[in-house]
Parts: sequence; structure tokens; C-alpha cells
Amino acid sequence: LNTFMMAAEAQYRGMETGFQVGYGPYEASAEEIWPGAHVVFDISDWFFGLIFTVQIILRMFALRTEFFRDFWNVVDCLIVASWLLSVAIISNMVFDPLLLRLVRIVRLVRLLRLVRTVQLFDALYLMTTAIKSSLSTLLWSILLLMLFLVMMGLFLQKLAEPYMLDESKPIEKRKQVFMFYGTFSRSMLTMFEITLGNWMPPCRALVENVSEWFMLIFLTHKLVIGFSVVSVINAVFVQETFKVATSDDRIMLMLKQRARKTHMNKIRDLFQHADCDGNGTVTLDELDTAFSDPEVLAYVSALDLDILDAAQLFQMLDANEDA
Repeated sequence: LNTFMMAAEAQYRGMETGFQVGYGPYEASAEEIWPGAHVVFDISDWFFGLIFTVQIILRMFALRTEFFRDFWNVVDCLIVASWLLSVAIISNMVFDPLLLRLVRIVRLVRLLRLVRTVQLFDALYLMTTAIKSSLSTLLWSILLLMLFLVMMGLFLQKLAEPYMLDESKPIEKRKQVFMFYGTFSRSMLTMFEITLGNWMPPCRALVENVSEWFMLIFLTHKLVIGFSVVSVINAVFVQETFKVATSDDRIMLMLKQRARKTHMNKIRDLFQHADCDGNGTVTLDELDTAFSDPEVLAYVSALDLDILDAAQLFQMLDANEDA
């Protein structure tokens, strides 16, 4: 709910910004589009701020010195401190708008609380754990990819520079080439776009304006870097995820519990199928009738149950021998 309110407030501020700069569809102020929304945002800010503050105080009294040994408790302290600081700034008659804006940015750490919630779900916990375990792999992948992109960016900038400086060429076309390859920073951004995004506009800028031979350079880069290298990096991350899934104790426990629950549900389905009269109990005759069905025998075999006949299974389950 807190994240939803923060997203709604960001949308509200964005509409107001669009109105102030005169951007296309935003012909009315945010207050006219969402009347009274700022009041709701102020109330929600106080509500969540007080909730977090009371929660952190109670946790401090309960845990005492153990409180600061948990990373998430430190995150909660940052959340409360940023909210208290914003309240203190707003309550003063004179305040620095820039400081208030910075404090509100710090309050975005509230979103980190979602990570704690995510860890309550096994599938999401697997993803977050794999991400944390893949940080070193991510670092080396970034360095490798950056090396290729820097080399390619410098190479294309040097090749495009004579065309951009040629005054005999149309100025609009020179500007178009400069937009993609005019400086090193522009060339690097273009290389990321070519490798991971929409690669046709920067490719066409050189092929259509400078030379069609650039087509070979772009196709080679897309096949070698954009396809092969990026695919290898993706495969490494997938391998890291499987490694985490097979080595993390908590994930192994969750997988065992899930398998046990699934097995219990299948056993329950088996006995519900055998309960012909639907009275909630299964007799030997009902079980024997069920086991006469080849599909039931195949189902029991798929459950890895080493049962020879219905009497053997019934004897194993009839603990009080009342049939």
C-alpha cells in the first residue's frame, strides 16, 4: 500500500511538471485532474510515518543491542529518520526546497521493505538470493561488455568524424550522425542501444548518410556481441541461479517442503478416488476395487509407492486395526 501511494504521488507530481513545462497532453494542472489528491498524499505520509516510527521504537525496546545487528532494522531507521527530517523541514517557516527534495529522495528507501516481503515467498526468495549471489558475476560481465563497447564506440566515432566535419555535406544529415556518434558519451550510449535495444536508427544514420559499408560492421557487432557474448552472459546467470538453488539451505528446505506437500495432495486424491460412498473413510473393499483399475496402479507407481496390492497398503495404514 505504501509503494502504491508513493507511485501515485510520483504520477501526480509528474502531471504537474508536464503542465508547468507545457508538454503536449498536460493542458491542466495536477490539482485540476486529481482534485484533493495532495491532501490524501499528506495524510498517507503521516500515517505511514507514524506507523514506521512506532514500529521501530517498539522493536528497539524489545531487541535492545541486538536491534542494530539486523540490516533491515538499519533500513527502517533510515526510513524513520528521513520522514522525521522532512517533517522538521516543512514545519519551519523558512526551509531550503533543495534539501526537502533530497530528503524525499532518501525516503525512497521505503521500497527496500518490499525485498523483506519478497523473501517470504519461495520463488521470489530464489530470485533475490540468486541476484545477491551473482553480484561478482555481474561485475565481471559489466567489465567485459564495457570493454567491447568502448572499443567499438571509439572506432565508430573516429570513422564518422570526417563526415561530421565535412562542410560540403548537408547540415541536417551531419547533425543526425552527430546525435549518435558526435562525442564519446554519445557513442557509448549508442553502443548500448545497438547491443541491447533498438539498433536500427543508429545503424541507418551511418548506412544512409555515410556509407553502406557500415552495414558489415553493424551486422558483425550484432552477431558477435549482441547475440553471442550477451547469450553467454545470460547463460552464466542461469547457471548461477541453478547453483544457488542446489546449495542454499533455505531453498533446499523449501523445495523439500513443497515436494512433501505435493506428495500429500496426490495421496489425498488417491484415497478420495477410492472412497466410493463418499463417507470420508476407506475400507479394504473400496481400496481393493480402486486397485483393480490399471490407471490407479499406474498412478501409485508414479508416486514411487512400492505397494504390491491393496491389502498390503491397507495394513500399513490401519494403525488401530479397526478396518
